[in-house]
Amino acid sequence: DSGPGIPQEKKYKLFQKFQQSLDELNQGTGIGLSLCKTMTTLLGGYIWIDDDYHSGIEGCPGTRFVVDLQTPPLDIPEDDDDEEEDDGPISPVVDDEVQNELMSMAPTDRMKDIQELMEQAQSEDWFQCDKHNLFILKAITLDSMGMSKEALEPWQLCVEFTETTLPPLDESSIVMRVHCAICAHLCGNTNVAHFQAERALECHNLLFGEQPGLFQRRYKPEFELKLRPNGNSCEAAEKLWPLLLP
Repeated sequence: DSGPGIPQEKKYKLFQKFQQSLDELNQGTGIGLSLCKTMTTLLGGYIWIDDDYHSGIEGCPGTRFVVDLQTPPLDIPEDDDDEEEDDGPISPVVDDEVQNELMSMAPTDRMKDIQELMEQAQSEDWFQCDKHNLFILKAITLDSMGMSKEALEPWQLCVEFTETTLPPLDESSIVMRVHCAICAHLCGNTNVAHFQAERALECHNLLFGEQPGLFQRRYKPEFELKLRPNGNSCEAAEKLWPLLLP
């Protein structure tokens, strides 16, 4: 860079943790260069300050660090633009803006667009989070159309995603199980409803402790969501978690 440079008396402790600012600007937390040193060492390399470097700007000698990973550069062939393959998006596609746009549509139109996006996601290898968000939107839409039986499968896929992809005992898993249990109850699948309800409560107690009324308070917004015209979610919740709800 072309900054004020590092005083000679401070160069000996460059890579120690929590050092005071190395220049008069008093910037940083004092751990950046230590992290650089640690990561470089773990990669089998070396990092040092180039004492011969000068930016060429009077009064601002600057600083240059050199990293040598003791490894020859990778020989990466240049891509042929004519034969370039589409490996999918470089960032999530089904973001908040897309979700809000879909939710503003009529349910039948929304289902059509969701299905098209799901087919596109499958063929173009989209991010797993995009596919998960599409399954949530599909389940919510089917539930809102009174099609709880059809909504049960995408809710179960949402539960499977949170169990296999997210960290253990992630709260998203509990929320997905709550909706899956209510959906199963409303379409008459008692076995799935009771299993998901028990697992939701078990995960909740492991994560937050067995505190009276806590489960009810945390997931009351989920119970009160008015997205199922064929049955009251609160009534379903009272039957699935009878000892917790008034």
